[in-house]
Amino acid sequence: VISQPRRGRGVAFHLAVDSTDAETVCYYSPDGNEDPEDIPKIFDFHERGGYDLVVASRMMRGAYNEEDVTWWRPRKWVNQMFTLAINLIWNRGPYVTDTINGFRVVRADSLRRCACDVDGFPIEFQMSMRMMKLGMKIGEMPTHEYPRLGGQSTAESWPTGVAFVKTLVREIKMGRRVA
Repeated sequence: VISQPRRGRGVAFHLAVDSTDAETVCYYSPDGNEDPEDIPKIFDFHERGGYDLVVASRMMRGAYNEEDVTWWRPRKWVNQMFTLAINLIWNRGPYVTDTINGFRVVRADSLRRCACDVDGFPIEFQMSMRMMKLGMKIGEMPTHEYPRLGGQSTAESWPTGVAFVKTLVREIKMGRRVA
């Protein structure tokens, strides 16, 4: 067990990669949103495809987003807008449909090259941007996002959205640099 020195989703991501000598790292939130049976699938997909990053996409064909049961999907639409923006700005490979989902497998050395420095919720977004900036190979596999089983999300919409905008603007100002 590793103690996290301070709060923050990004802090946990940094701690995970800094504390391992494994070649790949899987990020997975055990709040019931994701299907644990997808864990071996995402590792297999990552290995077979030779990817730097594989995202379990909630947006691609064959996937399911928890908001898909209603016509009003603000979180999904905002995620898709952020995803469209960074695909247009930096992506040189196939379109990535879900740049924000936290369920992902990444090569540890590729993640270290990205030099991600966000401490909060935009960590996955920054990771996706920087992988695109560096021309790394990103793959996706469909997943199903279920309603949370326990607790409430601490990612409040407005503050989290503002943090994403600030992260995007900062990355745009940096151009293709990652640090």
